[in-house]
Amino acid sequence: MDFNNGKSKNIVKIIIGIFFALLILFGIFSLFIKPRLNKKEPVDINLSDYVIVKTSGTSGSGKISPSLNKTAFVIDYEGQIYEEDSKKPIKARNFIESLDKNITYAISKENNLKNGDKVSIVINYPENIYDKFRVNIRNTSLNYEVEGLSEDKPAGDNSDIKENDSEDKENKESETKQKEPDDKASKDKAKDYKTFIEDSFESGDTVELISVSYEGKIKRSDGEYFAYRINTRENLESEKKAFSYFLAVSETDKNKQIIASNFTHRVIDGKDKNIYDISYDGFSMMDDLLAYLDDGSLELEDIEYSANFSPEDEVSGYYYPGEFTLFMGDDQNIRLVNNNVLYTGSWQRKNGKIYLDIPSYKDTEIEATLDSEGLIFEGDVFN
Repeated sequence: MDFNNGKSKNIVKIIIGIFFALLILFGIFSLFIKPRLNKKEPVDINLSDYVIVKTSGTSGSGKISPSLNKTAFVIDYEGQIYEEDSKKPIKARNFIESLDKNITYAISKENNLKNGDKVSIVINYPENIYDKFRVNIRNTSLNYEVEGLSEDKPAGDNSDIKENDSEDKENKESETKQKEPDDKASKDKAKDYKTFIEDSFESGDTVELISVSYEGKIKRSDGEYFAYRINTRENLESEKKAFSYFLAVSETDKNKQIIASNFTHRVIDGKDKNIYDISYDGFSMMDDLLAYLDDGSLELEDIEYSANFSPEDEVSGYYYPGEFTLFMGDDQNIRLVNNNVLYTGSWQRKNGKIYLDIPSYKDTEIEATLDSEGLIFEGDVFN
């Protein structure tokens, strides 16, 4: 008898058995275990943390209007929101824009408010729309104490005009002063970093450096970052234009590093109408710098950005039409950003409407109206 042949057959059977066992285990892993491993846990969203309440009018006849701080939301949740069956995150900007369009606010009292009034706000949203995302939307209510409404004085009461004039003068003088850190060590660093930026800047025929100004400190888990506004002059063919942008400086083991991304300023020469694309190493808005540095642990010192912007004009503020970010300043200047391209322009009121003049983006004025929902643009101009 050939015992070796029988032994070989047994070995083959064992190998085949092991193969099929592994195949079954692989199938079980692929069908049941792997999807569980890949599935992202839902992220908690405390919605009330992103509600901004604006007041208008005078105490006794004031109004409030809540809205979402979309830029702060994007900074906090970019890369964390997934569709139920997707392995890739969706854009936090797209999520909050959709949510903003679908929510309504139930407000206990909206009109005839005075400073000190307590108001409850409930945020309602269609849950069926957002069930497909791996999110838990929590804290959809908040209490708000009214403040910031102007106090009317009786007619003819000018007892404190002189005092107010003095305060206005002092405020204007303080506004012209350069920001600087409080402690001496930080002041010395800020000055040193400013010189470092000036020495690193390469002026050319098109762009030249005018000044560098300290904008505040950004604290992160790995250290401190000093933020700066870079003020330049753009030398176009027929005219010169002022332009500013942002960047930061950090230092590790006495090695200074400029923190910058890249964007393009698309600007038009007002005389010959030629369009120039000027590239910069930096950030077109402070919010972009913060988003770039955000690691979930940011602490800000003296930084002014969308979340703490206090407009003097009801039109001023941040808007997010389509995929764009639009900033309309109190000085009636405009910044419009999309896909790392920045367009600049101006806005004004005419005949009860708001007109945006952004010639490097659109050769005719963009019309808009202002209501409780914000700016409503005429026509499909931001798609």
